[in-house]
This record gives sequence, C-alpha cells and structure tokens, in this order.
Amino acid sequence: MKITVIGAGYVGLVTAACLSEVGHEVMCVEKLPSKLEILCRGMSPIYEPGLNELLQKNMNENRLFFTDKIEEGIKFSDVIFLCVGTPQGEDGKADLSQVEEAVRQIAENMDGYKLIVEKSTVPVNTHKRIEKTVKRYLKDKNIEFDVASNPEFLREGSAVYDFMNPDRIVVGVNSERAKKIMEEIYKPFTDKGFPLVITNTTTAELIKYASNSFLAMKISYINMIADLCEKVGADIKEVAKGMGYDKRIGSQFLNAGIGYGGSCFSPDEIVFVRTDNGIETLTFEELFKKGEGESIQGLKILSAEEDEGLKIVNLDFLTVREYEDYMLEINLSMGRKIKITKDHPVLVLKDNEIKTVLAEELEVGDELVFPFLKNDLEEREVLEINLIDELEKSDLLEDVLLHSLEFIENFDYIKENSSNKYQYDIKRVGTVRLREVINIKESVYTDLLSTIKNRKAEIPSKIRIDGDFARFLGYYSVEGFIIEDLGRNGKVRKRIGLTFNKNEYEYIGDVKGILNRLGIHFTEKIEGNAHTIFISSRIFGYLLENVLKAGRNSDSKAVPPQILISNGDIRREYLKGLFRGNGSIVKANKGKNLYIDFATVSRKLANGVILLLQMEGIIASVREKFYNKSKVLTYNIRINGYENVRRIGELFGKKWERYKNILSEYKREISPIGYRLKKNYAVLKIKDIKSYHYKGNVYSLESYNFKLISSYGLFIHNCFPKDVKAFIKIAEDYGLDFSLLKDTDDINKNRRKQFVKKIEEALWVVKDKNIAIWGLSFKPNTDDIREAPSIDIVNSLLQMGANLKLYDPQAREHFQALFPESSRLKYAYDKYDAVKYADGLVILTEWDEFKNVDFEKIKSLMHTPIIIDGRNIYDLEDMKKYGFEYYSIGRQKLD
Repeated sequence: MKITVIGAGYVGLVTAACLSEVGHEVMCVEKLPSKLEILCRGMSPIYEPGLNELLQKNMNENRLFFTDKIEEGIKFSDVIFLCVGTPQGEDGKADLSQVEEAVRQIAENMDGYKLIVEKSTVPVNTHKRIEKTVKRYLKDKNIEFDVASNPEFLREGSAVYDFMNPDRIVVGVNSERAKKIMEEIYKPFTDKGFPLVITNTTTAELIKYASNSFLAMKISYINMIADLCEKVGADIKEVAKGMGYDKRIGSQFLNAGIGYGGSCFSPDEIVFVRTDNGIETLTFEELFKKGEGESIQGLKILSAEEDEGLKIVNLDFLTVREYEDYMLEINLSMGRKIKITKDHPVLVLKDNEIKTVLAEELEVGDELVFPFLKNDLEEREVLEINLIDELEKSDLLEDVLLHSLEFIENFDYIKENSSNKYQYDIKRVGTVRLREVINIKESVYTDLLSTIKNRKAEIPSKIRIDGDFARFLGYYSVEGFIIEDLGRNGKVRKRIGLTFNKNEYEYIGDVKGILNRLGIHFTEKIEGNAHTIFISSRIFGYLLENVLKAGRNSDSKAVPPQILISNGDIRREYLKGLFRGNGSIVKANKGKNLYIDFATVSRKLANGVILLLQMEGIIASVREKFYNKSKVLTYNIRINGYENVRRIGELFGKKWERYKNILSEYKREISPIGYRLKKNYAVLKIKDIKSYHYKGNVYSLESYNFKLISSYGLFIHNCFPKDVKAFIKIAEDYGLDFSLLKDTDDINKNRRKQFVKKIEEALWVVKDKNIAIWGLSFKPNTDDIREAPSIDIVNSLLQMGANLKLYDPQAREHFQALFPESSRLKYAYDKYDAVKYADGLVILTEWDEFKNVDFEKIKSLMHTPIIIDGRNIYDLEDMKKYGFEYYSIGRQKLD
C-alpha cells in the first residue's frame, strides 16, 4: 500500500521507516531544507538505534522517498499520516497550528478519497476539528474523506523496536472503509500476533494521554504509599507485592523509588545567575561547575513573564548529561543565535501569542522573543561593598592594614582583643592588621585599607557603586587591565591600568576625578599616543577581579554583576563609561546618517552589554568576526535607529556635540531595522537553522517559571512539558479539575529531593562525609545514564560538600564524561573498593551483583555501617542481623 507521512520529526521518521520496512511504499514530506538534505543522503537527522539502517535499506529498495512538496505527497497516496509537531504551552495546551496548516493543504490539493490519520499526540476530539477544516477548504467539491486516530507509544532509544514489536496497536475510526484500510496497513503486525485495538476516534485519542498519565500516576501513588509506610512502620515491598497479585492492579510500576524522569543547552550558552554578588554572566558549564563547588540553594536566574518583562526567579534544579545526536544552531536577525538540542522547547510569537514549539519544528521566518525591563530587578538606591567582609575570605587577610584615628582612642579595647605583636603601630599611627581584629570587626570603625608593603595605596573600606564608580567600571571594562609583577622587595604586586588616547582629555579627566574623590592614589604614564593611569593596589585589584567579577584582561571582561541589579541611572552611567572607552559614532550614507559601534573580544561582556541595552529597550545587532587575520573572535555590537542612536550618543559627552546635528537633519525619524517592537518585548526573525552532529555534555536547568534568559537576551524554555501536564489541561478545557494528576506531577518533582534529604537524615551532616554510591545507570543491565536519578543526586551531594566514590558495572565511562574525577569525586574499580572508609553507602541502581554481597566484608571496610537504599534491594532482617543502620524507601528504618 502507498502511504504518505507528513513531518519527518521523531514520530514521523520512525513511522515512515518502519512502515516501509514491512512492505509499504512510503513518501515522507519534510519542508525544512536542512533536514531534507540529510534525509535524502539516507541519514537520520535524529539519533535512534537502528533507524539509519532502515532508512538506507528501504530507500535503496525504492520503498521510502522524501520530498519537501506536500502537493506531491498528497497525490502519492490515499492514506496520509499526520506527524507534525503539537508543542505544549505553559498551561499544557497543545498548539495545533501545524496540524491545521497540514490539513488545509490536504483539503486544497485532494482530488479523491483520502484517509487522514492522526499520529501526532493531539487533544481529545481533535479529529472533529480536522473534519471541519477539511470541509471548509474543500468548499463545494464533493469528495469523501475519513479521519482516523493511531496514537504512537514510542520510547526514545528503543523507538524502532517499539514500533516493530508493539504491546498493542490502537486505531480509532468512524467508518467501515477507514477500518479496512487501517487493518490492511497493520496486517504485517497482526499476522505476527500483535494485538490491534479498534475503537472510535475519540476513544483512541484519549487512550494515548490516559496510558502515559496512568503510568506516571501509578509510580507517584506507590511513592506516596512508601512515604506513609515509613511513617507507620509498614514495609512498601510487602505492600506492593500484596497489591500486585491482584489482577485488577498488576505488579508493574509498583516499585517505590526516586521518581520518573523527562532538552538541553550547549555548554557555552549563557545564563544570567543571581548570586551573592548580583547577576553574573555564566556559561552553562560554569554554572554547573559552580554547583559542584557550592550549593545551588538560594541561587536564582534571570527570566521573564510576558506581562512583567525581565524578572528574577528561583533556580530549582541543574543537570548535565551526555548527548550524542543532532544539535541545532538557531540564527536570528540582528546576529543573535543559540545552540540547543533538537527537542528543546522554544518560545515563539505566533498569532500575537507566545507559544512553545520544539527546536526541530522551528522554521525560517519564525519570531523569537527578547523581553525588556519593565521595573528595576531589585529596589535599591546604591549598593555598597564592605571590603573588610570580602577580604576576610581572601588570601590577602594576612597583609591587610586598617587605618583609623579611632584605633588610637580605643586602644585599650583593641589591645584586649588582639595579640601584643603590633600594639605600637595601633597606638602611634592608628593602624591595625585585619587579622588581629577579625573577631571584633563589627565593633571597630575604619576609613581606609592598605597592604603591609604598600601603605600609601590606601583604599576606602567601603565602596559605594554610585554613578561615578559605575562609570569608572564602564571605563575599566574596555580600557582597563590588571598585571602582576615583583616589587623591589620581591613581593607580588598588582597594578591596575586604564589606557586612553592621549587626546581623550574629557575621559582621562573623568577617571582621575573619580579616583581623587575616592582618595585612591594613582600615577600616570604617557608614551606615544597612549595615556595610562596606574593604580598600584592588591586590594583594589582583588575588588575588581574577585568581587566585581570585572575580569583582568580584554578576553575575560564581563559586566559586573552588581551593575545588573542596580537602578537605571547607575546602569546608564556604566554604559557611559563603556561607550566612551571603546564606542564609536560612525557616519553612514555619505554622512547623512549615524550608527554607534562597540567592539569587544569577550563573549561574556558582549552578552552583558546586549542585556543592559535590552533593559533600556534597545535591541542592538551583534556580529561575530575575525578582523585582519586575527585568531581572536571579536563581537561587534551596533546600534541604529534615530531614538536609539540619540540616547546612546548623548553618553559620549562632548564628543557627541560633533555629531548630534546630523540627527537633527534627518528627514524623518529612522526606525531600527531587523526586529519588531511589542509592549514588553521585541521579536526577531529566524534567518537560518543549521544542524550538526554533536557528542558531549549538554546542560539543562529547571526554574520556578520554566523559562530563562539565555545568550544575547533570548527568552527560552528550560524544560520539556510532560504528557501529565497536557492531560491536566485537556481535563480543564472540559471543565474537570484533575487534581489527582496535578498531585501526581508534584509528587514526582519532589522524589529526588526527598531521597537526598533521606541521605542527609542518615548521615546528619553531609559536608566532608565520605559516601559510596552503587549504581549510576538509570536501570540495571545497561550503560545508559540518560535521565538517571544518579545525575541529580550526585550533583546535589557534591553541592552539599560530600566526598563521593562511585561504582557501576557498566556506566562508569558515560558518567565520568559528565563528572570527571576530582578531589571530591573518585571512581572505584569494584563495589568493595567503593565502600572503603565510607561514612555511608547509597544504592541507586538494582544491579544483581549488589543483591548478593559479603555483608561482613562491607561492614569491616566502612567507617560507619550505614546504608541508604533507593531501590529496596535488601531484606530488613539481613540488615538487622549484620548490624547495619539501614534506610530504604517506604520501610522501617533501622538505626
């Protein structure tokens, strides 16, 4: 039989390949040129075991064809499978625009009977909308058609096997003609004994959601029963066993554990993170490493809401996983771009609504969202940095001197609380070493700080990030640097420099004035056309590099996180220093027009500047380029449009006077090009989508509102909606409050967190404890770690300061790619090696070799005989017999 499949995504491509494998002639319609090019070479644009082989075999045998012309596909066959995307929005509602568009084209091009088969996951009663749409576009043509439902039940990683070996094939039809056609299509499967369930179309649509949601609900239900078992002293394994013998319930999915699982970013994509310092510009890889070194508790990220603009929300989870498949580079107008996995959900403006589509379903011309700042992210006048608090955490602690005349007046009090070594300095000149008074720092007041070897380089003990200092930081971000050299005494010294053209008198004078007002000593050097201002101070260097995170050279520069949480006036003063330092006003169109350029070799600084401008409602373009045979990539930021050029041009000071008359002579106010403005955001069009094979780590996070601001200010989803959420929305649309499923979703989200709390309960203090972990794969007898609970749990334990030793019979190589060995994470060569000197053993995968062990040997090797079992593999009596403290899921704890 001839069959047409519209859409070569995950479902469509597997469907087309497998139906051709059983003898049907299949034409697959894919309109994305980049994907079609790969398919026509006999290659799959998605990674799925066995799929490439099926494609090549059936293309060679002339049973499988690809085209980008939907008209050709419609004429090819009387049976058309709809496999287009139906992404879900924030509330779980499916976006059926691609289904509607495909159905419209079918109706306009059909010249005889067609059977339209829903293969995509669609809400209940979508078939009725399809019928109405076909009739509307058929107009007066008297052509018969049917609509059938044939939901897919494919698991990623085994989709080809699942299609060829189905538990059941569900078909929903409303006519005898459609029934016979579907029976003929699936005859190669029913001949092998696979069950074919034929029902009406509405029922078939519901079966898909009901099946997936029920499995999730069953898992969450047994996990809640496990929690109750722990409270009352029952045993969840016995409860589940007793339930499972009941044929009405069955035993599958009644294993209590760590919850069920679920798209990701390239490691070098940007996320804006609210830390103790402010909003830091980090790559996903840096954020994950930060999470390994310290807890992510309390961290927040920059996100947005359509009606609220940019806002800060809680960061709940952070994960990394190994990935080998196709990555997409989405290139937009204005030079913006991002690299994400093909299944990542993306926020798109369609029909004046922000909707969610998968990255692989994006098309050239789609519009993505870039939010503006409606209100300051945090309400504050001026942020103040207490350098004493910051230096207390640094390696400068031993060298820092505090200066204040009050030390002389309070000599007796300080004497009592410090050593006798330096009391002469305190009484004579009011100088005390920070180390001496660290315990009474709240009781002493100091004006100035310096280091022991350079007492002249005094720095205020408190730095206010007011307009002046913000402007200085802007200058430093583009003209500044930090160098280290040896002084005459052999001690390492830090020198901060800012270099200008010697004729930039206004800017040089501005910097000198700021430093004079702060009382910071500086020197000057003029050489050729360069005028450099030097500040010799390790304390000031520490402030710039470690507290303000401003970087030390051109490629490490970044917008200080404190600037991004400051008010608008202070942010603009930073931009003033920035553009004065390295901005240029450029004449165009024979001097009739202006635009403003800014260049940097720091990707972080470029992203921070783009975001600052976006906060001001300015959408700048960015161009990545190698200049004059340089091997260093430069980020060139350009601002155009009458109002934007005027606002930024005024920041240049006197220099602007030479250009502003050009604006006044504009015949009309030129609007920016390359984007459209909405109320609280701008939208930029996709210009190009590139697909490339990628093998390596990918990162994801989960935030309070499931969204974040990423590279170049893009507003994007951070996770993929589940069928559970979609089913909840379907119920709500029909007036039913499906609170049971809502609770199911909430229960799952909390399972891994609860298990980490169980580990904490067992060990009391996790920090610096030695923890052995058995099992890293998501299930036994595989090396697959995708969505494995071990990833989140290991990450959480590292964030809590634990020392880990991991063992898995098969998954070590994959896991080590995510978590390389470090001072706090090691890999064991066998299960007994893992438990040596351990304060606790955590079991995450139920491998058979863990079920039969020498308990006496384990106990003798461990520092403390504590087992936290996430898979309930041991008998309570055995644990009691061998003297272990034993914590499991849903059973009595032995302590």
